[in-house]
Order: sequence, then structure tokens, then C-alpha cells
Amino acid sequence: MSVYVNGVEQPTYTDAEALAAAIAGGLSKVIWKDTSVTVMSDNDRTVDLAWTDLDLSAVTSNKAKFAILNLRLKPPIIGSGNYCQLSVRKNGTTASYPPSLFIYKVGLIANFFQEQEVIVGLDYSQELEYEINVGVGWTLDSRLRLLGYIE
Repeated sequence: MSVYVNGVEQPTYTDAEALAAAIAGGLSKVIWKDTSVTVMSDNDRTVDLAWTDLDLSAVTSNKAKFAILNLRLKPPIIGSGNYCQLSVRKNGTTASYPPSLFIYKVGLIANFFQEQEVIVGLDYSQELEYEINVGVGWTLDSRLRLLGYIE
């Protein structure tokens, strides 16, 4: 069976050829943790925390290029500010829109947590950075869990 892209016939490969090409090109390997690991827990925060380094070398391999994380926020006290935010990014970068979890005041119930999963790049020493923005008058609990990583 021939495959065409924009009217041009594309080469076809056997499974063995495709596997060899993928390995030569840097095939990625996903490692899923049997049990997630809490790598950051910050409770009762009432002020912002600027970008802070987080070393994952003890819970990943030295080949890890990305971390698969669960971000979790829980506000014991909801203040007058509109939202709170937990963000992560590759160490040493200045991403304009880093992977983030926002919780908004509208309809929010105190002590009800929200969470989401993200993939974030790691630097050569398996570090990332995280930042916590706390709304005016809020008290915030934050947690990062490592679910796995990609080599």
C-alpha cells in the first residue's frame, strides 16, 4: 500500500526498519511510577513564592528529560483575591505561559482541592522550577506529585 503526502509517494518501512530508525533518532521511553511521589508540599501559604528550584534527581533517572506531574491546590481560606496559581517550568527557562493550575474564586468551596496533570521539561540535572501565586487574603495548600518521567 502506498502513502501519499501532497501527491508525493512516501517511502514505506518494515516494522524492523521503523524501529531501527526510531532508536537511531532518539526513541523516548516513558517510566510510570507504581506509586506517585510527593516532590513538593507547601501548606498554609499566605504570600506568593517566586520561582524556586526543585531537584527530581532522587526520584528520576539521570536520563530523564521530562517529568509527568500532578499539580494540586486546596484553599483552606478563600480571600478577596480572584484566583491562585501553581506553575512549573524547565529550570532556567522563562516561559511566557508555563504549565499552570489556576483556581478561581467564583463558585469555589473552601478545602475543596483541584488538580491537573502536566508534562514539564527537566534540565540536565533533572531540575524544574515552580511558582505559587496566592490571592489576596487566601490561605493555600499546594502539592506536586511525580507520576512518571520521560527519558
